[in-house]
Amino acid sequence: MGFVAQANRLVADGGLEVMDRDFARLVSVTNLPVDSMTEGIARVDLHRPSPIQLTKTHGVEVSVLVPSPNGTDAFVARTRQDGAGEIGVLTESLWWHWLKQFETNADNARLLSNLVCAPLTGESASRR
Repeated sequence: MGFVAQANRLVADGGLEVMDRDFARLVSVTNLPVDSMTEGIARVDLHRPSPIQLTKTHGVEVSVLVPSPNGTDAFVARTRQDGAGEIGVLTESLWWHWLKQFETNADNARLLSNLVCAPLTGESASRR
């Protein structure tokens, strides 16, 4: 079973579906929504990202963190289920190369850090 099929097994109940195709070779996204995960991020550059489609699932909160230019899909999304936790999905091809490839013009490293280590908020952030 391929990577996309495995990813979809993890997120199917969370209202997300990763499409098994590239959106474009290179994509720059600057219209990021206001969210704790996108705070301080002005631009995300991606190489061959796969679109994430949002599906309708009752009782699930889905957040688009990096929208696609077409306005209907996402390249980074988060899903939360009561009592089941949270899953972040990044559909970047070769993410380890992605950080170095776009390190000077984009905020990719900060986005990945926010996804892996949720940003501190409130009092804990003021102690940094």
